[in-house]
Amino acid sequence: MTRKKIFIITLFVVSIPQMVLSLDDKYKVDDDKYAGKGYRYEKRKKIALSDYTKPWKGEGEFGFYQMIGNIDHQNLLGRLGITYTTKSWIHHFKFNSVRTKTNGNLDAEAYILRFQNNYKLSEERYWFTRFKYENDTITHFKYQTSISTGYGFTVFNTKTNGLNLDAGVGFRRNKIKDNKEITEELVGVGQISYFRKIGSHTKFTQDFIIDAGSEDIYTESLTGLKVNIIDAIAMKLSYLIKNHSANSNQENTDTISAVTLVYDF
Repeated sequence: MTRKKIFIITLFVVSIPQMVLSLDDKYKVDDDKYAGKGYRYEKRKKIALSDYTKPWKGEGEFGFYQMIGNIDHQNLLGRLGITYTTKSWIHHFKFNSVRTKTNGNLDAEAYILRFQNNYKLSEERYWFTRFKYENDTITHFKYQTSISTGYGFTVFNTKTNGLNLDAGVGFRRNKIKDNKEITEELVGVGQISYFRKIGSHTKFTQDFIIDAGSEDIYTESLTGLKVNIIDAIAMKLSYLIKNHSANSNQENTDTISAVTLVYDF
């Protein structure tokens, strides 16, 4: 079977769960008649309408970072995260960018794009599909793209803390930097996302990601501490650890310590 056929089959298989699950929308309870009472009713649970009044949420970051690993430099980074929530879906978009220059010369740059759709099976359970693209000049790869699907579970989610767990399988395409060879492989994916609010102005976050295949095992840990300054402006301290097991003649691990300004919208 050719690589093209394998990729097409993977795309089709990943699409099936959400196409089937979306048929369940017509069986949802019509909540319009409850709107005047200030609540929506889903699965006999009362949810305030205020939770639904802002479907779009976003966070932009820009600031200073220091990288230690294959290249030791200090420069700027940018991050953007957008979430759109509907009755049955939650869509997540994330984009990270770092660029390092010395005396006007570009030493390294990295771009990571992630897009994830969560279909709500219940208050705690969801089915996800995820697309990821990474272009990092200091790794063994020219680029990596992957598409995956799996099951997610919200362990708890309150006003002060929350914990989500994702696990699934997918398909990854790698382009080797040195010989420009393209490899394709099946991968297992997992993610842990945790947050805790400390007081009324501070939020701690911890995210862990793993994409494991036969060619490369990628792990990422991002720790953040965000402190509100005024209204939608905050300062954030973050520490990122990235590891590619396949890096040849290079250090497998890079760390990025950053101080950024955050704008919530």
